[in-house]
Amino acid sequence: MAGSNDLVAVVTRTKDRPLLLRRALLSVKNQTYENHIHILVNDNGDENTIKDVLRELHITPIDARLITINSGGHMEATSNAGLEIAKELGAKFVVIHDDDDSWSSDFLSVMTSELSRYQELAPSVAGIICRANRVYEKIDGNTITVDHFEPHATILPEVGILDVADLFDDKNNFAPIQFLYELRAWVELDGYNPQLTTYGDWDFNLRFLEKYDIAAIPNYLAFYHWRLTSTGVDSNSIVGKNYQKETCRQVVLNRLQRKYGNVSIYSKIAQIQTELQKLGEKVDALQQNKKHTAV
Repeated sequence: MAGSNDLVAVVTRTKDRPLLLRRALLSVKNQTYENHIHILVNDNGDENTIKDVLRELHITPIDARLITINSGGHMEATSNAGLEIAKELGAKFVVIHDDDDSWSSDFLSVMTSELSRYQELAPSVAGIICRANRVYEKIDGNTITVDHFEPHATILPEVGILDVADLFDDKNNFAPIQFLYELRAWVELDGYNPQLTTYGDWDFNLRFLEKYDIAAIPNYLAFYHWRLTSTGVDSNSIVGKNYQKETCRQVVLNRLQRKYGNVSIYSKIAQIQTELQKLGEKVDALQQNKKHTAV
């Protein structure tokens, strides 16, 4: 059960993105929950650049640990390397905070507190998600410009416990930035699958739900940043390399099919629910516009 003094390890996967990393470091540094350690896993990038950013932000080795590995492009191997350090440090809870995402300053405080509350009701709960805003942004030189926000994975429940079927459609998957969980679960699940170059988080979340429960809270505490027009090191892993994405997606989907049978019906239901939700939002907007016009 979560306590107010439990160590939380925040793992950041990064490579040669100092502008984005600076924002991520501040996101963690500014947390109101004090007992946390930031573990930076540099995936064969320029280590000196990261050290320069740490010095600039006055972040010491006590607050952040830096390791460098060469994953060969396998993000989940990077996650596992950081979580091994978290295990050595005796962390109870962990979060994957990618170098391009960010949090509200009370993310860790609220998440650990709410997880404790849920675990009093259901000891099977080993993780918790909050709501997240998807942030569409652009990078121009050393400037990040936000275009617009929209809620991410709105089909998932705002409160209560997730159903494993909620994630049968990868479009409903929650982002790592909104998920805090017990480190013991990572150990018992044999970690993230290092063979998956994409969709590794989706695969882990599904396996997590097959063994543990995940609670949900309605608070918008996380920001999941997307840069659809960026290329090179500033691009998102969710964009591009379609052959890799489709291959990894089908590997995960086939595992589900072998375990649960044909899960496509769940995806179709989820798609219908999403469309109905969008339609409802349009109807609400039209009604509001009609009221303003009448006035």
